[in-house]
Amino acid sequence: MRAILIALALCLSLFVVQSAQAQSFVEGTHYSVVEHSTLSESPEVVEFFSFSCPGCYAMEPLVESMQAAMPEINLRRVHMPYGGRKAKQSQKVFVLMTLLHAEQYKNAIFERIHLQQDLFDSDEEIIGYFVDIGYERLKVEQLFRSFSADTKLRQMNKEGINRKVQSVPSFVVNGRYQVILAAVSSADDFTRLIDYLNSLPE
Repeated sequence: MRAILIALALCLSLFVVQSAQAQSFVEGTHYSVVEHSTLSESPEVVEFFSFSCPGCYAMEPLVESMQAAMPEINLRRVHMPYGGRKAKQSQKVFVLMTLLHAEQYKNAIFERIHLQQDLFDSDEEIIGYFVDIGYERLKVEQLFRSFSADTKLRQMNKEGINRKVQSVPSFVVNGRYQVILAAVSSADDFTRLIDYLNSLPE
């Protein structure tokens, strides 16, 4: 009997903790509902970001922690041109990185811009960067000037406008819930909030 009571007490305490965690996330404080939105077909987090954005660079460890904790949720990045010419140049870097399937260099690109203060000031610098890390120049040049690159740029900009994204970084969960980053103070906070928003009913 004592063992049963202990087990029930543990279950109750776990329920209380889980309920407290769920209740700690409040619409308008921790997240907002995107107007005229449609729930995505599968679990998804869309990050609107920019390589040239200091806040996006600072947020990257939290994003990577969330990815590691919830590999079942697809993270899709949309690079916005906010921030003038340097943001538009870094947007081209992102497009070329994606077309080359060179996502493993994402952190190196962030560090070049924010730690080394070495911006991609010209299209040739962008092309040269990927050539220097081992990609064939002709392929890089063709992809950089391709219809696919132009189409991806247009699609990202259009999605940002349609979602009414005003700043970066911004995170939209399952097409419906936008994270209020001011309420996030740690990687654990961010992961729990994403998990909570992913669990909300349709």
